[in-house]
Amino acid sequence: MEELTVCGITESDEVLATIICRLPPLKKLEIGSEDFGPLCFRHLQERLFGSLKTLDLSRCYKFTGQMALRVLSSCPQLEDFGAPYISVQDLRAAPQPWVCQGLKRLSVLFFDNDEPGTVSGDDLRGSVTNRSSSLVFGYLSKLEQLDTLDISFYNMRTPIDLRFINLNAPQFRLDTGLGQLATLKKLKALCLDRTKQNLREEDVEWMLLQWPKLKKLSGALSWSPSEEDEGGENSIVDTQLSKLVLEKGISRDYYSYIWS
Repeated sequence: MEELTVCGITESDEVLATIICRLPPLKKLEIGSEDFGPLCFRHLQERLFGSLKTLDLSRCYKFTGQMALRVLSSCPQLEDFGAPYISVQDLRAAPQPWVCQGLKRLSVLFFDNDEPGTVSGDDLRGSVTNRSSSLVFGYLSKLEQLDTLDISFYNMRTPIDLRFINLNAPQFRLDTGLGQLATLKKLKALCLDRTKQNLREEDVEWMLLQWPKLKKLSGALSWSPSEEDEGGENSIVDTQLSKLVLEKGISRDYYSYIWS
């Protein structure tokens, strides 16, 4: 057996851990359980970190950012990884290099737990938002085989709690360090859904130039803070940026099929 999917398990962390501790060296593991906790993770680390190529724990809501970073810094064979979230504070607390240099697909919500969620203004240079985004981009820039990056926030993966009410995700702008991601020449999909981006034309043009294989760019590119603003400036800017993307034949649909 090389692959296993375990979903809908309602047993305790201890019971689920007894399953994990008996697994052979798997290449692919997907678990969807609200009870996956520290004991499960310990056995996962002991038995499977050396063999896993695909690990999807995005529906394990007790799987922490610290655990996710341990995976990225300890699984050299990993090619596909999904986790609920990693905070900037997690990155600062555990500044370890990521050893999964062959990673192709990464699905995880990055956010800054200390900063307000609304990004405004045209120039973010020198701001805390800049420093937080730049830190995240520094790690991502090393993943040169990456073809799919999904930092979207959606409820089915991460239940609403106080950490996400004022979500402050990395801003994919040149003045927050986007230029570091020029190394991602194989990138085909970037998903930014519900991450409150406030991009400008020069940011999008840079993406189109630097990522020649890009097929999908989903999520609002210029976020409008409320439904009342649908006809406001941000909505107009988002429409303009979307037009720029669509003219290059790039999909704006989160659910578009890009794996061919």
